[in-house]
Amino acid sequence: MHQLSTVGPSKITVTSLAGQSNITRKTFYAHYKGLTELADVLVDEKLQELHLLLVPLKEETEQPSLKFNARLVKFMQNNKTILQALSQITDVSKSFKKLVFNDTQGVILKQLRRRQLPKQWNTSKISQNLSGFLTAGIYSTFESWLNDEDPLSTDELIYILYMFCIVPFEAPLSMDVFLEETQHLKNE
Repeated sequence: MHQLSTVGPSKITVTSLAGQSNITRKTFYAHYKGLTELADVLVDEKLQELHLLLVPLKEETEQPSLKFNARLVKFMQNNKTILQALSQITDVSKSFKKLVFNDTQGVILKQLRRRQLPKQWNTSKISQNLSGFLTAGIYSTFESWLNDEDPLSTDELIYILYMFCIVPFEAPLSMDVFLEETQHLKNE
C-alpha cells in the first residue's frame, strides 16, 4: 500500500515490493502469481471493509437508504486514492459491482419481507431484480467517480446514490394502492 501511494502503480515491481518487505522474489511468488493477484487481494480487503459497513443494514427499519448512502459515500471518499491506484493494476469495478449486488440484494430482501406484498409474489426474484437495477446505477456512478471523468461533489454523489436507493429500500409498506391503480390501468 505504501508504494502505491508514494511511487504509483506503474513503478511498482516485485523486486521493490520484496525488498521493502524484507522477503525474496521467490517468497513473493510463493504467495502470489504476480502484481495483479496481489492487487486483487488488496481490492478484496478494501471491499471487505465496505461489506462490513453494509451488512448491518439488513436489520435497519428506519431510513435504510440514507444509512446505505452515508456508509457507501464515506467508504468511497476514504478509499478513493487507493482504489484509483489499484484500478490501474486490476479491475476494481468488477469486484465492487459484485459486492454491492450481493449486499444490496440481502438488504432489499429483508426490506421486502417487511412489506405487505401479495403472498404469491416471489420476493427473492423481486430483490434480485431491484438489486440489479440499483447495482447498475451505483456501478455507473462508481466508475465515473473512480475515473474522475466528470468529478462529482460529495453532495452530488450523495444525491445520486440516494435517488437510486429510495425505491428499493423505502417503497411503501403496503402495495394495495399500487395494485389497485395498476388494475385500474389494465382495465382501461
